[in-house]
Amino acid sequence: MTRTRFNGYSCCSRESRKLTMLSPEHRKAQKLAEKAALAVRSGHESRAITLFSNAAKMERIALSKMAPSSTRTKGILAVSMVSLLYKAKQYESAESAIFQLLGSRDLLLPADKQLRELLEVVSDEKMLLANGQPKGQRKGK
Repeated sequence: MTRTRFNGYSCCSRESRKLTMLSPEHRKAQKLAEKAALAVRSGHESRAITLFSNAAKMERIALSKMAPSSTRTKGILAVSMVSLLYKAKQYESAESAIFQLLGSRDLLLPADKQLRELLEVVSDEKMLLANGQPKGQRKGK
């Protein structure tokens, strides 16, 4: 893999893939999410939630800097951001972001579909919390 710099962004290329532009914010979000996953595995849930939240903030910034014509990349960042909000247990923020993103109507079908699936998951979590049923105690699972 070769790596070059272009206007503050790192460009990675693989043999048959086209160039992918990764913003510094997206790279930071990836690193934070990796640390959060390690924290989850180590049993440090509150630390993981903070890291997932910070990663979501970085993805939101990366998404806001995307060119309008970069619909595929915007979709990837949008799904990532909402997933990170979900992992940070910020269900209201995740739901709000999903509605905003779906309302913009500028995402490709795969991202639209994933966001709709995430909306179902987030809604389920909110309903379970409202009923006082923690995630690990779902009926029928």
